[in-house]
Amino acid sequence: MRCECKAFVKIKWNLKKDYWFFERIRLEHNHPLHPSPTVTQFLRIQKDKDPIVMGIVDQMHRCDASHNTTINVLAELCGGQQNFTFTEMDLRNRKATTAREEREK
Repeated sequence: MRCECKAFVKIKWNLKKDYWFFERIRLEHNHPLHPSPTVTQFLRIQKDKDPIVMGIVDQMHRCDASHNTTINVLAELCGGQQNFTFTEMDLRNRKATTAREEREK
C-alpha cells in the first residue's frame, strides 16, 4: 500500500576509504509506524515459532498430513490464521528441512 511517505535512507560506499556511510536521511513519516499483525508476521524478528506448536507441526508432517490439514488444525488451535506468528511458507520450509535431514541420516 503506497502512502507517499517521504522518509528514506541513502547509503553509499566510499571506495577510497573502504566503508559504507549514510549520505542522506529523512526520518519524517506521514503515517503511523504501527503495522498490523498481518504485515508483521512476515518480519523475521516477529516470527515466534513456539516449540509446542512446531512439535505439533512436526508430528503432523511425520503422519503425512497434508499442508491444508496442518494449516486448518493450527488455525483451530490459534483462533484463526490471523493469529499465526509464522507464514505458510515457514511451514513448507520446515517440512522440507526436516525431510532433508531425515534423508541425510
